[in-house]
Amino acid sequence: MTLTQHGSSWRLDNRAGGQRVRRMFKSLTEAQEFISQGNGKPSPAIEAQASQQPHALPIGEAVKRWRTHCNSLRRHSFNHKERIDYAVKQLRAHFGDRPADTIGRADFDGYVAARTATGVSLGTVKKEYNVLAAALSWCVSRDIIARFALAGYFRGVRIIEKQITVPQPDDLARIMAALPADGRKLFWFLLSTGCRISEACAFDVSDIGADFIRFHRNCKGGYERTAPLPAFPYPLPIAGLAFSYAGREWRRNTFMHLLWRACGTAGVARISPHCTRHAHATFMLAKGEPVYNLMAACGWRSFSVMQRYVAISRRYQNCGAFPPQWVGLFLLVSWADYGQIFAALKRELFAHQTHVYACHGRGCEFKSRLSRQSEIRRSTCKNKGFGGFL
Repeated sequence: MTLTQHGSSWRLDNRAGGQRVRRMFKSLTEAQEFISQGNGKPSPAIEAQASQQPHALPIGEAVKRWRTHCNSLRRHSFNHKERIDYAVKQLRAHFGDRPADTIGRADFDGYVAARTATGVSLGTVKKEYNVLAAALSWCVSRDIIARFALAGYFRGVRIIEKQITVPQPDDLARIMAALPADGRKLFWFLLSTGCRISEACAFDVSDIGADFIRFHRNCKGGYERTAPLPAFPYPLPIAGLAFSYAGREWRRNTFMHLLWRACGTAGVARISPHCTRHAHATFMLAKGEPVYNLMAACGWRSFSVMQRYVAISRRYQNCGAFPPQWVGLFLLVSWADYGQIFAALKRELFAHQTHVYACHGRGCEFKSRLSRQSEIRRSTCKNKGFGGFL
């Protein structure tokens, strides 16, 4: 129970059973009289609820209640939910159904020793601790558990960040060639935009604007953003998801296993789908892209994140294998097919009475206006894997 002054009024706060009881008074004397009469205590209904409130919840149940609260906010991405599931699985495997408020520093020392003995990095253990700390701190603030004894466990502990992996441009080209057709499209999109795999799997055709693309599904932290429109070198569906695998929605694990298989076929070390995000940031900085433009397009909110890529991009500033445009990096068609491609473009130019056309690298876009329509439509060559909006 706390009594605080707010301007000329006084506020009485009391918490019980996870609920806050608040009452305002015009003067301090009125508030003190209210407390002296015993009215400052919570109501019988709240006291009964507090007596029934379990203060010995296991870790799994405490995290479940915290996740229910987080889901109501709708700010966590699909990948974040998967990381929480993985962390809870490891914590429950070690601590079992032990009450969450009885876990002390010595107990967590044993957990850290057990995890690092299996080859897990200390950074991964810290992420698991962060999940536990967020869940149990929230439970303490709602009086669901009595206390959280691990607050500040990693404070003062310096953990060396894991070095990011940036594949070489030649390795990316070999991986691209080893992927199936559907995987090649998704791989190209990841490299061209630098988006996360969860955002690419949920990317819809309706998210494509005139000169930008919008990411607002499965975004990390729920932060929406826009990025420049890449020149798609392949046809897109008219509606629905932009990328699919054998007619079904892409899943992160499905693409990851296909990517690993392609790495083995190409004779390249395994990379994760997130490495395409590192590659996009590194090569775009080496190309001369402004840092703040890249931060806005990729959704980074801290300049300290970009410093890692700035340091690595210096190795590729004079790299001859890196072309000026992403589309030219991946040979979707052979150079010998250019005569057929431009011949087809010329035929389509006159067939649709095109007045203006633009060619961007190897992704050719047409801005065409039909004689019966006033709106501008895009059409591209459907020969040799080229396509666009029809």
